[in-house]
Amino acid sequence: MHVVFTVGTYYPLFSATARCAKNLVDVMSRDHDVTVVAERLWNSPADIDELGLAERIVYVGTPIGDARAAVDRHMNAEGAPSLWHVPDRILAGLRYGETFFSRTSCNKSEVDAYLRGLEGLDSAPDQLIPVSLPFSGVVACALYKKRHPGVALTPVIFDQFSESATLLKTGVERRIKQKANLELERTVVEASDRVFTVTWDEHVERCLPDLVGKFEHIEHPMLIRDAGFDDIHNCMFGPGAHAVYAGALNAGAHGPRHLTELFEGYSKREGQILKLHAFAMGDGVGTVREAQIRCPFDIELCCPVPYGELLKVYASADVLVSVGNSVTDQKAGNIIEYMATGKPIVHIASCEDDPVIPELKRYPLGLVLRASDDVGANQDRLSEFVVRTKGRRVAFEEVAKLFPDEVPDNVCDLLSSGGGMLVFAGNLSSVVSPDYVCSLLEQPACCSVRARFFTSSSPYALRLDHYKTAGIERFGWVGPEELRREKADSGQLLSIAEVEGKQISSKIFSYMATGRPIVHIYTAEDDVNVRYLSRYPLALCLKADKNAITDNARRLALWCAWSYGQSLHWDDVARTFGELTPEYVASQVLHS
Repeated sequence: MHVVFTVGTYYPLFSATARCAKNLVDVMSRDHDVTVVAERLWNSPADIDELGLAERIVYVGTPIGDARAAVDRHMNAEGAPSLWHVPDRILAGLRYGETFFSRTSCNKSEVDAYLRGLEGLDSAPDQLIPVSLPFSGVVACALYKKRHPGVALTPVIFDQFSESATLLKTGVERRIKQKANLELERTVVEASDRVFTVTWDEHVERCLPDLVGKFEHIEHPMLIRDAGFDDIHNCMFGPGAHAVYAGALNAGAHGPRHLTELFEGYSKREGQILKLHAFAMGDGVGTVREAQIRCPFDIELCCPVPYGELLKVYASADVLVSVGNSVTDQKAGNIIEYMATGKPIVHIASCEDDPVIPELKRYPLGLVLRASDDVGANQDRLSEFVVRTKGRRVAFEEVAKLFPDEVPDNVCDLLSSGGGMLVFAGNLSSVVSPDYVCSLLEQPACCSVRARFFTSSSPYALRLDHYKTAGIERFGWVGPEELRREKADSGQLLSIAEVEGKQISSKIFSYMATGRPIVHIYTAEDDVNVRYLSRYPLALCLKADKNAITDNARRLALWCAWSYGQSLHWDDVARTFGELTPEYVASQVLHS
């Protein structure tokens, strides 16, 4: 297939969103032709072919954007006078003003630029994957699909749009544009085949409830193992302890003040040496620059570097620092990139419900500091953490097990597959209830998972009719041949254990004989069926826990995408479960 991504900044400097896109591009390039349509910047290479990348890159720009790129090229030249910052700021203001005075928070010039890039491709795309922000790329792809209905459109949206604190900087702007922004969101979603989001779960249920079936939850696909990272042993920073921040900083949702406060004056603490190296970009860089002037021994502002160089920076750091957003609907994307290194991580939480906190609590070398706490107390916690974790690392394999939904290969499975089709055959009752399965499939994360029940017309079976909007269909009994065909055509076979878990469900053995993937729902901790299914390579066992329904729904969707189209050969199943074959049991009986 020809898969086309639209992104904002791309090679050689990547934003957190662009890094996610790059990870997905690298995976999809193994099996597909991939093109990336990206915004032209001052350092965008002129000759793409010489880069040796698997993907093609098409750069697009607006008049203001191209003018700013030209200015930034002069501004970043060696020995450039500081006066170049003036036209850069003017052009940045004009770009913001262009969006500010438009009907929505989407820049029309950018939409037109992306659309021209898509229409100018040498070959038509089979699938469009706009990665947002910028939302202008999503809108351009929706317009392209309107002109070319045969293309698949699956946006990947990491940040809010209609309710974004970054795009809507004032309450007045938010009130004026909210209705138009919501209308634009609806238009885009209606044009899309599926929409993958990180932070839209609550927003969709509240603002787009009739379209909830189109949405699927994903996480940041940034958990990758770089083959060369373990071989980097040089230290870039000299003696002492060193902290590294890498990413964007802005004066709004992702402010730098908490970061600089934590490190200012650190060298004056008795026996304490910990210097911050901030590889930062964005309008918050000025705050870091001012802090560096006040405390040059504590803080160093560094220019952003390409990812390959950034790995050397990470390897030289004793601790990696992340700054949380002031809003709960945005997660600091660099946290996953940090985790991939296995290095100690400190996260500065700017709000009570920072979405990074639950993840970092699961990470073995993580520390959360609250921005609202006393600075001196936070410095004490940081010092103790650095002493305790200096030189330690978490193995990548362990991190990947803890956060499987952050692995790009798994996210690509979701993007490229049709999800799951569960098939159940058997009786339903108070002992074998479908309620938990139905609740799972109602979750936004499972919008691409469907289920077909072949069962009697019992009162519990009739409940299934209330869940048609969740993709659940009920059928009566069918003959053996037809049921065999249904099992063969299914994505996954569904098993529901009896409540007490003491009775073996005979269907799991007929299921295993097919070699198909199996989903098993159980209630009892000691469910007897789990003992057998734990040995079956294509089985997912989920405990019917209401408190874990969101996590279970994500696990189910991810696993269904991963297992889609897979099967085991009968010989492999027979070798694993040889004691269950009639031949073995007969031989044992005859022997006795």
